[in-house]
Amino acid sequence: LRDSQMWQLLLDNIQTSLQQKWFSREQWQQLRFAFYPYALQGLAQQGHAETEAASWQSLPAKERKSTAAQLGQVWVLALQGQTAAAEQKLLSWLTLDQVASVWPVLCQIPLGTSVVQLRKQAQQWLKEQGNHGYGYAVLAYCAQQEGETEVARQAWQKAISYQTALKSSTRLAIT
Repeated sequence: LRDSQMWQLLLDNIQTSLQQKWFSREQWQQLRFAFYPYALQGLAQQGHAETEAASWQSLPAKERKSTAAQLGQVWVLALQGQTAAAEQKLLSWLTLDQVASVWPVLCQIPLGTSVVQLRKQAQQWLKEQGNHGYGYAVLAYCAQQEGETEVARQAWQKAISYQTALKSSTRLAIT
């Protein structure tokens, strides 16, 4: 359903899967990131605000407030050209521990040059934990968004040296 961009139906099926417990709690923690961000940005691109979609409203509040749903809302704001608001919303809840889960979506969000505070946050994370690959990945993303190709490349090299899984799991265009 996700690949066919049938967002309303996808959200309806999520509600069913939650009610019938198709997934373990641990599985669902990860699967949220495969569904909510894409569904929210897909609905927005189709001209539907997620808050107006009945299938979205029928989900439990806990689901609508999940990190994955918040990430989707950040993506929607960025696509609407509200990049500063998107960055602010992202920083209101993002922690270094969450970056690994949000990374596959985060690196697709077009924040443009509205990454100053995110970059400062990544630098702070790296001061506290200098060998964290995902911290360097966020730094590379910020540099790439700001058009700083060489800084992005260097940060990306550090990211994959600490977290080799990033080599194959990313869509960040840094060469």
